[in-house]
Amino acid sequence: MSLGSVAVNSCTGTFTSPKLSAPFQIDRGMAVLYPRAMARELGDVGTKVVFEDERVRVWVLSLGPGERSAVHRHDVDHLLIQVKGDRIAVEPEPDTESPYRDYLAFDVIPGMVTFVPKGGIETAVNVGEAPYYEIIVELKQ
Repeated sequence: MSLGSVAVNSCTGTFTSPKLSAPFQIDRGMAVLYPRAMARELGDVGTKVVFEDERVRVWVLSLGPGERSAVHRHDVDHLLIQVKGDRIAVEPEPDTESPYRDYLAFDVIPGMVTFVPKGGIETAVNVGEAPYYEIIVELKQ
């Protein structure tokens, strides 16, 4: 079977094709499909929870230069508040349901607040030279 036009995600090593229903990798010349919910161990969305009630959960994420977060899933909409650092990247997983499906790297703007819809499965990477800190406010309701 021809896969037609194939797109490569160089960050995750996966490929996509309009003829297949899921991302895949090439193993010994064969396309290996990723199921919708890949079997893997997911970590926390941040370094530690600093506040929680029935409406919100607040995390601090702290990453040293070159450090990576655990692969994690955002099950609820959330706000990201950049506190400190110089450059941060996000590596989405092939089965992410976030609107952000490609590798993103950008300069840190302390105080910037970004709304992010639920569904992201990703790893945060400090690609800068300074320690990175952000606050994540998960919106439970």
